[in-house]
Amino acid sequence: MQRHICSRSGVLAVVLLGIAASWGYAQAETENIQPELVVSEERLTVLEGKRGDFSVMLATRPTRRVTVNVKVSQMGGFERSDIKVNGIEETELIFTRGNWNQFQMIEVVALNDEDMRADRARISLSASGAPEYSSETGLVKVAVVDNTEWWMYMWTWLYPLINWYSLVAVTFFAALIYRTGRNRAAEGQVVSIPPVQQQSANLPASAPASARPPASARPPASAPRGNPAQS
Repeated sequence: MQRHICSRSGVLAVVLLGIAASWGYAQAETENIQPELVVSEERLTVLEGKRGDFSVMLATRPTRRVTVNVKVSQMGGFERSDIKVNGIEETELIFTRGNWNQFQMIEVVALNDEDMRADRARISLSASGAPEYSSETGLVKVAVVDNTEWWMYMWTWLYPLINWYSLVAVTFFAALIYRTGRNRAAEGQVVSIPPVQQQSANLPASAPASARPPASARPPASAPRGNPAQS
């Protein structure tokens, strides 16, 4: 009985050690995750007059509230951008200890303009508030496809599909035409019959070609004409 109790105690100790090791490993993994901004998209393509979106969240639970500033700047920084975030050029996201791991969406709108060139912009993100996030930043590059270039953009995507479907269609119809032609040729094929077989075929089935009329049905042979002087 004493040995049985000791064995149970040993098993319990091993289980507790395993749980403690797993908990310590999980803690180590959590500690290895560095505070940073998690951005769903690093590059975004938007058609002029349309909208797209990306999302942001924090990698770790902050010690206090974190404010993420989201600002649009033209590529190069010399011209005003035609791209807006949540309808304006600059906005903020607030993360707390309760919603730090929940994505918050940023809507990107590309405004219509009169020029016929593509627009490009940077959307910069910078965090402040909690000390561990005070120096964290992020960047999303946005490319706007102009309305006049939309057909080129679509053609880039559709051209391979059109080529593939065209090849399949041509192959299918070529096979269909070839098969139809062979069927029609087989239906209209003429079989030549030799003359002898053709005459035999014209006779009725009850009178074969080799049959001859009986002797009784033959007309009597004409008597040879004698010499009148002898009569």
